[in-house]
Amino acid sequence: MRRPSRWWTSRPRCTGGWRRCGRRAPCCPSRSGRAGPRPGYQEDAPDVKDMSKYKPHILLSQENTQIRDLQQENRELWVSLEEHQDALELIMSKYRKQMLQLMVAKKAVDTEPVLKAHQSHSAEIESQIDRICEMGEVMRKAVQVDDNQFCKIQEKLAQLELENKELRELLSISSESLQVEKENSVDPASQPIK
Repeated sequence: MRRPSRWWTSRPRCTGGWRRCGRRAPCCPSRSGRAGPRPGYQEDAPDVKDMSKYKPHILLSQENTQIRDLQQENRELWVSLEEHQDALELIMSKYRKQMLQLMVAKKAVDTEPVLKAHQSHSAEIESQIDRICEMGEVMRKAVQVDDNQFCKIQEKLAQLELENKELRELLSISSESLQVEKENSVDPASQPIK
């Protein structure tokens, strides 16, 4: 709370300080040592004189009229305040709506490049997955072909081993028979002639 100012603290200082300066200004003490009149006191004096001319009931009626005027002005100010608050609320609601739309648009704009990048990345991943699946299918077919060829080779090898074995047996049989024949043919010559 602000303290009321006193007339002796609000007046300007003279060049000679608070001592008598020799000038006869209302702000300085006079040569006799008395202070000059208070500033504003002379302004209030005519109003007091004017008010003392009227009778108390006239003063009360004037005050009542002033109070009614003030009350009417107060009502008008309240109505104006409510209108301003309504207008401000309308402005703020439109502002909030526009900001929400701006934020939604900004999110759509911000997410659109990310979404496009994600879609292109996912399309790339899908194409790579498709290539991997195709390669897997080719490898599966190659394994089946290799298995079939391996089985055929194993069968052929088994067949050749069997034929080889049979041929060796035949060879051994024929070599034995040749040897027996040689022995038989060599034997008659080695026998003495009688």
